[in-house]
Amino acid sequence: MRLGSPRPRSACLRWASRASLVGSWIAALACSADSADAEPRFDQPVAGAGGEAGAGATANAGSGAGGQGGSAGASNAGSGGALSGSGGNSGLAGAAGSSAAGAGGSAGSAPLSGFARVGAESCPPGPFGSPLPVNPSIVHLSSVGGTSAFNWEGVVWTGSALLFSEIAAGNASQIDRFTPGGGVERGLFANTGSNGLALDAAGNLLLAAHDVGGVSRVELPGGMLTRGSQTFNGLRFNSPNDLVLRGDGNIYFTDPDFQSPSGRIQGDTRVYRIAPAQGGQSPAISVVDDSIDQPNGVTLSPDGSTLYVSGGSILRSYALDAAGAPTPIETFQQALQVPDGMAMDCAGNVYAVENQARRVRVFSADGDLLGTLGPQGFDNQGLTNVAFGGPDRTTLFISGVTQGDQGGLYSVELNVPGLPY
Repeated sequence: MRLGSPRPRSACLRWASRASLVGSWIAALACSADSADAEPRFDQPVAGAGGEAGAGATANAGSGAGGQGGSAGASNAGSGGALSGSGGNSGLAGAAGSSAAGAGGSAGSAPLSGFARVGAESCPPGPFGSPLPVNPSIVHLSSVGGTSAFNWEGVVWTGSALLFSEIAAGNASQIDRFTPGGGVERGLFANTGSNGLALDAAGNLLLAAHDVGGVSRVELPGGMLTRGSQTFNGLRFNSPNDLVLRGDGNIYFTDPDFQSPSGRIQGDTRVYRIAPAQGGQSPAISVVDDSIDQPNGVTLSPDGSTLYVSGGSILRSYALDAAGAPTPIETFQQALQVPDGMAMDCAGNVYAVENQARRVRVFSADGDLLGTLGPQGFDNQGLTNVAFGGPDRTTLFISGVTQGDQGGLYSVELNVPGLPY
């Protein structure tokens, strides 16, 4: 089903199929954008936060001779990454990877060590002050117009533009693009079945896809969509909602039943982890938490050591071990009203959306409430998700339900830079 305005003239349809030990993979329709539609992988690090040419391969930044991208970088997704493999619970064949950030550059930050969150390599080193201005100003950027209502969700910053999912009645979904100063281009990629979006280390989009009940991928800039076919206990997932990627390839996603075609297919709503493939084996999928009813938002600390999940009426955090598995340690738990998506800044502060309350609560890494954005400044529509972007990545973009001239996209300028989804 096609939604919105016509696709760019450069778009095309491509179909492909692949085989695995668990059956056929379907790589479905995709738009192939021209060079003008190409999206950069990540923004450049903030100037002044590093040397002339960073060195040393890490989980997030490959070795190389500097410059944007670093030609000798190694991917942390790559072949054998979290979405690669040929059987078991996995449904995606990971492409051979390339470095997300290479080895620095003249304005690069020092490479992160260990398993840090993908995207955190663009953070300056700090220290950071208070994240919220004294009088933050919320700006309404765009709404859908017309009379139909749409859910704008899953915002992710690509370095020059904001991509997000548009979910219509009947759960038909497409990916739109907002370019600062240029407005919204609807239907950049059609029929994606997507909700939450993330960027992998190679700069491609990972999709929490409710249509197939799995994690799909869109290769950028070309636009080839590979539909996920992951399973757990022999069944597809209910309705993957949001996801986040750690630097070592671990993927964490929430699985409520909001857009499920037939209720709780898995028998429950849970938070899952897809671990990276090891030794040619299929990526292992495990349960992180099955105690949160309708888990929704998910994010990681910049260093990848703490996972945050919101859902039901709570925001909960989990310490992760070196392999990415949750430990019995919960660092904090806070009450929320109808929680939705989340974002993370470079200082480790958490930005948690409360959908129907039309506000964003800001918590420190220790769980202290630092402040609240809204509800003043937002229309009478529910909020859905948040992501950092803009030239210095200090612009917080907020998505929401949109109808007529209400809702849609907002922004607010903050004091601390943040991560792209």
